[in-house]
Order: sequence, then structure tokens, then C-alpha cells
Amino acid sequence: MDDTGLDPGRTRDSHLWGIPTSNVARVEYRVDGGAWSDAPLSPEVRYPVTLADYTRTYAVVLDADTSAAAYQLQVRAWDTAGNVGEEVSRQFHVAELR
Repeated sequence: MDDTGLDPGRTRDSHLWGIPTSNVARVEYRVDGGAWSDAPLSPEVRYPVTLADYTRTYAVVLDADTSAAAYQLQVRAWDTAGNVGEEVSRQFHVAELR
């Protein structure tokens, strides 16, 4: 899974996104060890020709009341065969609005 969409330099945007790079059927995320939540996926390519055609995106919007602090984001994904991939974990910071 390509998780380069998490840009540590963008601290005022409550959107987190990523790009799964295989035949992904489902993505879940959680913040700071909380409950797992589904991350909506973009539509699936019906008849992919290459591996790149399997790429789908997901985006998550954090709660509006997320306070300025450091957070830990974890993401996991399942393929269409039901296999779960390794969890990916990244830290991000929410800056105080001025």
C-alpha cells in the first residue's frame, strides 16, 4: 500500500488519503488505537489491463473537534480474496489554528 498521501507538512487539512496498489476490496483505519472504521474506496476498475489499473484511492475526514496534537494513524486493507495486508502506521500532527 502506498501511504505517501499522508503529508506531514499539511497540518491544517483534516483529510487523509492513500492509494492501495493491488486488488483492494476494503480499507479500514483508526486513530490512536481507537475503533476501526471503514475508509470509503473510489470505484473499482471493472476490467483492469495492468497492475496499475487496480489502483484505487481512499480518503478519510477527521472529526472537526480534533484538537492540536500528535496522532497515530493505522490503516489495513483486504483484497478481494479476503486476505488482510500488514497494518501501516504513521504519525501526523494537527496544528493549532491561529
